[in-house]
Amino acid sequence: MGEIDLNMTPGDSSQENRDNQLGQENGDNQLSQENGDNQLGQENGDNPLVQENGDNQLGQENGDTQLSQENVDDQLVQENARRKLVLDDVRRRAIFETLLGRARNGNLKGNDTKEVSIQFSVPLRTVQRIWKKGKSCIDQGLVVDVGNEKKRCGRKKKVVDVSKLRDIPVSSRATIADVAKHLGVSKGKIQRMKKQGVIKRVSNTIKPYLTEKNKKDRLRWCLSMIDPRSAPHDPMFKGLFDYVLIDEKWYYITRKTLRYYKGADEGQLARTCKNKNYIPKIQILTVLGRPRFD
Repeated sequence: MGEIDLNMTPGDSSQENRDNQLGQENGDNQLSQENGDNQLGQENGDNPLVQENGDNQLGQENGDTQLSQENVDDQLVQENARRKLVLDDVRRRAIFETLLGRARNGNLKGNDTKEVSIQFSVPLRTVQRIWKKGKSCIDQGLVVDVGNEKKRCGRKKKVVDVSKLRDIPVSSRATIADVAKHLGVSKGKIQRMKKQGVIKRVSNTIKPYLTEKNKKDRLRWCLSMIDPRSAPHDPMFKGLFDYVLIDEKWYYITRKTLRYYKGADEGQLARTCKNKNYIPKIQILTVLGRPRFD
């Protein structure tokens, strides 16, 4: 215990207590300030570490994202390659013969199919299916056939009954649109059928009707053109040196409707006529005869 001064008055004691209390408060304030400085320094020291941790975490996330994207791209490439790969019969036969050369007593080792898959750059399951199919043929004593069973893939062809065209009037099947409407298919389908030769477009011209007398007269004229000196053993037609062929052709001077190009500031051409039957015509006469040589 500290010593007590008996000569101290009550007023001096109170003053000393106040000084002690003030000093204690100053010490507490100084301690609190030091604690605050220490805490601030600790926080300042922790901030770079937190920032470094955040940068590392962000970099790791970016690396993971890039790696995941690469994995997805690789997976898509493999799926597309597997989807588009169609082996022909020659390549499938080569794969089976390679597997057959590796087989011992009709069996393969564990990595044979995988190595052949890498060698021919085909999926493992494809190699396994080829071996299973060929091995099954050998076990059954059949000719080995490892050909592709999917001869035709995709959407099946739409079968069109072309015989229905016979029941449709000729005037109702003059265009592709009419034929497509009656057969219930698209115009593109009719175009493809036309290109394949399933249907074809023909022109039908009205021909003169010949009576029995007309037929006899034509036959008689043809017989009169035979040279009598060559009949009957080696009939030949006459030389026709004393015959000429005459033909005529009429041309209209202009057309009823004339289509032409004109400038924007050019006026419209004025053409008048009583009616289309009064359009002037010209005639060209042509005579053709066999040339004679002296």
